[in-house]
Amino acid sequence: MLLLPGATSENRHFQRFSLPLKRTSTGRLEPTHQRDFEPQFSPKVEAVLRATLAGPAGAILEAALGRDARLCELTAITANPGATKQGLHADACWTKTAPRLITIFLALHDILDETLGPTRFCPKTHAPRCFPGETWHPPPDRYSRTHPRAAEKLAKTPPIWFPLHAGDAIVMDSTTWHQGSANTSLDSQRTLLCISFVESQSGDSAAAGASTKTLLSEFVGAGKKDDDVGKVLDRSLKKGDDIGKKKEK
Repeated sequence: MLLLPGATSENRHFQRFSLPLKRTSTGRLEPTHQRDFEPQFSPKVEAVLRATLAGPAGAILEAALGRDARLCELTAITANPGATKQGLHADACWTKTAPRLITIFLALHDILDETLGPTRFCPKTHAPRCFPGETWHPPPDRYSRTHPRAAEKLAKTPPIWFPLHAGDAIVMDSTTWHQGSANTSLDSQRTLLCISFVESQSGDSAAAGASTKTLLSEFVGAGKKDDDVGKVLDRSLKKGDDIGKKKEK
């Protein structure tokens, strides 16, 4: 696994879920994405997704990406006690031609204490218009030469974190600067479910071959009106689902 600066494999885990599969003409199951991950995309995981995207978060994604955007990654990120902070980074570099990708960080439990290592974000770092000269820059890091405008931006927009209750979510453009903080608690894990959708482009072979279950249109507004994400999470976790739980070998 390629680790970001400051991350260690012992105390920060990235557990990716397998996405819905599509049957070929021969009846063989094929992954809808490049890789097929465990744990499985279970009905309880799907229920959490539907509850999350039935409200404002889904509306934001629909407005930004369109209803034909596809689910490209579903990952539970767990920071165990002792996890060191990540280096400041963006999940993608801004370009005119790259499809837009947006990630929802869904709290699987209350994250109200800074010692748990919450994710920190630098607001207004996702697009060229946010920078002097209207040119997007990656965040400063210790391994490459920092552009003066990036250093200036960081000085004016330091990373901040948001207290979250179970079921609360943060919606982030993939080009936004962010980092996982250090978990300095004595015995508490911090786990987020990261849900990423990417906009569809003409000639996108991956989108053309994907199961309809991965399309945003299958989730937006599909949840019950009285669904509360926190309650759905509580039901799923109490039933022994593997959302955010590290599989023991």
